[in-house]
Amino acid sequence: MKAASLLVISLLLLVLWAPVAAAADGPLWTHTIGGTGVRSVAISGDGTTVSAAGEDGLVVLSADGVVQWSSPVRMYDVALPDGAEPVLAGGFDIQVYDADGTEYGGRKVFNVIRSIAVSPDGTTYVASTDGSTVVEGSLTEDTATERETGEDYFAVSLVPGTEYLAAGTESGSVILTSRGGGAAFWEYRASPKAVADIASSDGARTIVACTGDGMVHTLSRTGLLLWSAAVLRPEGVAVSRDGDRIAVCGAEGFALFDRTGTELVSVSLPAGCTGIALNGDATMAAVTTTSDVSLYALDGNCVAEGDVIPATGAGGTAVEVEQTPRASPATPEPPAGGEAATPTGQAAPAALVAAAGLIGTTPLLRRK
Repeated sequence: MKAASLLVISLLLLVLWAPVAAAADGPLWTHTIGGTGVRSVAISGDGTTVSAAGEDGLVVLSADGVVQWSSPVRMYDVALPDGAEPVLAGGFDIQVYDADGTEYGGRKVFNVIRSIAVSPDGTTYVASTDGSTVVEGSLTEDTATERETGEDYFAVSLVPGTEYLAAGTESGSVILTSRGGGAAFWEYRASPKAVADIASSDGARTIVACTGDGMVHTLSRTGLLLWSAAVLRPEGVAVSRDGDRIAVCGAEGFALFDRTGTELVSVSLPAGCTGIALNGDATMAAVTTTSDVSLYALDGNCVAEGDVIPATGAGGTAVEVEQTPRASPATPEPPAGGEAATPTGQAAPAALVAAAGLIGTTPLLRRK
């Protein structure tokens, strides 16, 4: 009887810990860039191309970690579409490259680029500057317009499949608006500190942002708060195209969550993490530290649907999902397809919950 009980517990522990252990085995590869200034990372939607940018310039690598080309020009952000080109980078200018590293477009900007994003099909882009302006361009028509925003947008994201722009502001708000300006659909007051990074899924189903006060906020397309969590010095966020997987990186490493805030994978990095990006279906994560870029495989490392490990907060207590939105009403009406206030998800089987309680799991990134 005792042996049978031990066997059951062992099997449950394997179910619970296998996803984390597999991811923690290490990256598929790591490329050292040098210096101490890697600031941003991007991965193409199809997972074939990875790019990292920072004080030491820009590097573009294949899915197996082979350098395709590089540039010594200092960059503060980089973006990739679904394929290998174009590669968009922002430093003191907006620069556009093809898959071979040939520069063929861009724009002279008389401010520092804070954030840059490109549409999945690689035809349009948006960049925010430290001069409280946004540059919106078409790569097919080789045109660009610059408009004032009233305050600095520290992070921008082109919402796939729409004409919307999600932005995080210097004053700590998350905004969903139309490209080209106009009134915001909604504004969510996330923090008194600036929004450090933002990401959005198809149709704005899921929008995630991290802020300077050490919080991550996950919102619905209508500005409803789905869940939030405290993270030690969060630096970057990413979301899968369908909005079901959310990645967060910070001073202790990175973690992958589902849309309800349940932690699926957590990887500790002693040097911390400065940036993270997911490919379209969240089977791969590109991660940067201050001096290198790595690629992690996530396929097969996510907990199967229904086998949910309860998320925990400080002291191992369950994290409640907030159900009251803090998005301020705005006109025009928000995009169609609004969602119920309460996020849904399957409950964990009782045996798994009991096993989770026995081993006292706590996320690596959440503040103690």
